[in-house]
Amino acid sequence: MSELAILTAALSPGVFLLFVFLRMDRFPEPRGVVLRTFVLGMVVVAPLVLASIFFTPVLLVLAGTPAAGAFKALFMAGVLEELAKFWVLWGYCMRHSAFDEPMDGLVYGLTASLGFACLENVMYLHAAGGEWASVAIARALLAVPSHGFNGAIMGYYAARGRFNPALRADSYRKALLIPMALHGAYDLGPLILQEVATDEGSPLAILGGLLALVAVVGIVLFEVAWTIRLFRRQRAAQIAPPPLPEIPWTPPVA
Repeated sequence: MSELAILTAALSPGVFLLFVFLRMDRFPEPRGVVLRTFVLGMVVVAPLVLASIFFTPVLLVLAGTPAAGAFKALFMAGVLEELAKFWVLWGYCMRHSAFDEPMDGLVYGLTASLGFACLENVMYLHAAGGEWASVAIARALLAVPSHGFNGAIMGYYAARGRFNPALRADSYRKALLIPMALHGAYDLGPLILQEVATDEGSPLAILGGLLALVAVVGIVLFEVAWTIRLFRRQRAAQIAPPPLPEIPWTPPVA
């Protein structure tokens, strides 16, 4: 029963967010393409696990220092994870015939990132042991939405480059750098604190934890506001399919 509960708690937040934002698309994407994008978002977690093993010697050298937390937040989370999500978006979604309007960038970027977040959630909740319920709540409110909204922002700029060649280089750069910066900033405080806080009950550790939490919540709220604004903008810009041409009426021949 606990395995089913953990799996449900891990997947529900991402699936719920995906359902909500898919409904904001006036012209829904093919379900098969959405499902494959979601699964590919899960698949790219595997090479990141291998990358974490590859960089273990670096982390051992830096262990216990702020540099270790910064390396994990800015490079391993910010750079590598967002590169993996961008690969799904650029390598699969943007090459598919279903990717035919700017809104699709937000939809597929969000989908790939929520697939990633769901599998990551399963791993975190299993690792949490008996405390999995509290971890599930915290990640449902913060980590999962942050992944998804970051993906939507990435998708917005990727689509802007896809459909506007004059802005392509600048847009693709922003599609990578903005999510990397937001993701790195989200993880920076907690991971540095994790490395240097030897006494979790000390006043300094408590203050650091509160400051890190404020920063994380602030970043998530910023991502929420930005993502909703982008979805509304693209939804308003969606143009309905052109009506069928009118056939001029001609009087019957007597």
